Amino acid sequence: HGKPSTIGACIGAIAGLATITPAAGYLRPWAASVLGLTGSMVCYGCVMLRDVMRWDDALDVWSIHGMGGFYGSIALGFLADEEVAGFPRSGELLGKQVVVL
Repeated sequence: HGKPSTIGACIGAIAGLATITPAAGYLRPWAASVLGLTGSMVCYGCVMLRDVMRWDDALDVWSIHGMGGFYGSIALGFLADEEVAGFPRSGELLGKQVVVL
């Protein structure tokens, strides 16, 4: 309806959490915050795409959990911290993440 709602806020929070989950043990807190915020935007875009395509996904499972998790897994390649994860962020890691997914 174009207005902020409690349900919308809850879905945004879930989108951020679903996005950070694949990368949680490999990022610093600032990177986790960035990933959660950008993940919410990615998921919102996927919800809009789902609406345009008229896909039947009443609980937004694909757009929130599926695409949020996908984005979080890919983002690990460019947000990983060597001191936390034990391996550095790199194009090679990003490439491996893309190939695996």
